[in-house]
Amino acid sequence: MKEVKYKNPRIEYDGVNWYITTEIEYEDLISTPTEESIGINLGMKNSAVYSNKDKYQNINKTQKNKETRKRKRGLRRSISRDMKK
Repeated sequence: MKEVKYKNPRIEYDGVNWYITTEIEYEDLISTPTEESIGINLGMKNSAVYSNKDKYQNINKTQKNKETRKRKRGLRRSISRDMKK
C-alpha cells in the first residue's frame, strides 16, 4: 500500500469504553478493464464450460453426492418403519 494519510481523529468516551475514530485517505488502486472476453456455456453434465476450456462440474452429479442421497433415502425408510411400530 502506498502512502496513507490519517485525518480528523476523534476520541469518545461513553462512560464505560473509550473509542478513537479517524478518517484515512489513500490512493485507490483501480484496475483498467481489458478487451479480452470469455464465453460461458451452461449445461447439465458440467455446470459451466468456458471458452478457454475450463470446466466446472455439476456438484449434484458427483459420486459422493449420489452416495449421500442414497444413504439418506435408506435412513428415512428405516425411520419410517420404526415410526409405524
